[in-house]
Amino acid sequence: MLFNFLPQFNWYEIWSACNATSHNRINSIFWIGLFYIVCFHYFKKILQPHLRASKLSYYKWNLTVRYVWNICFYIVAIAFLYVYQKYFLADSLYFKQNGQNYYRSYENLIFFTSNHRCNLLNSVNYILISFYLIDVIFDLNEGYVSEAVSKFLACGIVICFDVYRLEYFSVMFNILLALIYLFTDGLSLVGWHIPKNRDVAFRVCVTLKLLLWSFVFLNLLPFKFLIPTLYGRKFFIWLNSFFLLWYGSCIWNSPILQYFYHQIYHTNSNSNDCLGERSVSRCILIKETRELRHLKNIRNALIEIQLNSVEQKDDASHSMKTYQTIKCMIALKRKLKRIRENKEQFISS
Repeated sequence: MLFNFLPQFNWYEIWSACNATSHNRINSIFWIGLFYIVCFHYFKKILQPHLRASKLSYYKWNLTVRYVWNICFYIVAIAFLYVYQKYFLADSLYFKQNGQNYYRSYENLIFFTSNHRCNLLNSVNYILISFYLIDVIFDLNEGYVSEAVSKFLACGIVICFDVYRLEYFSVMFNILLALIYLFTDGLSLVGWHIPKNRDVAFRVCVTLKLLLWSFVFLNLLPFKFLIPTLYGRKFFIWLNSFFLLWYGSCIWNSPILQYFYHQIYHTNSNSNDCLGERSVSRCILIKETRELRHLKNIRNALIEIQLNSVEQKDDASHSMKTYQTIKCMIALKRKLKRIRENKEQFISS
């Protein structure tokens, strides 16, 4: 009798609907990402004359453009998500009955499931996912593998929001994530243009970055998002998996671990890998780019050439001194021989 109910569920239609949804999602993300690439290309062309006029070093151009591009996007995203949360989401969170507000059948507000206006929420998620994926490609191109993995896991979290239709969770998490990236990139942009002799400014920026990271990842995220998700009425396995992995990647990229890494590997007098020239605040704040790696390799090669030339000069001078010593000894022996011969002739006479 149980198998008689199985034909009532059209598994082919369900599978087709899931495939169609996935195909539409991938298609939308692809075209939005392509639009971002075109916009970034023209954005870079617009900023290049200003960078050239400011007499900024060439190896700082690409990262400066990326920071400004990211900051502009995060500001627009935060403003739009705030408007969405205030005018499109808040009226759906509370339901009035007998003059009192109560939340319908949910233990926590983050588990609010959107049953309407899904198209608008999906569009917002696709826009954010596309931007994060383009940022992942840029990070991989610059060699920031750990940060690329972290942003890719953040994309997985946003995709889970879209699949599970967690509207409130999606909006609040994306606002928080955009704020984190906004302040991080803003401090990095400031530190990127601070002169090397301004140690106090570097320390202030690193202190602000450390305080921001500690407040968000040690206080806000665990107790407002992570723990309620783990102990919710419904366990979202994919969301929890991506969330835990993303949180672990953020711990791995934390300024605290960067400080210990600097103290272990960059304090050695023979180490040339520290971009901050053995300054812990500059090492934490400044990112290494391909241009900086190329410049550092050129400097190391120049230092090696100078050391080799000095060693060759030392060897040549040592050989010359040895030759002069031998020549003097031979001349001295000849003179002694002549003196001896003259002495013998004088005695014989």
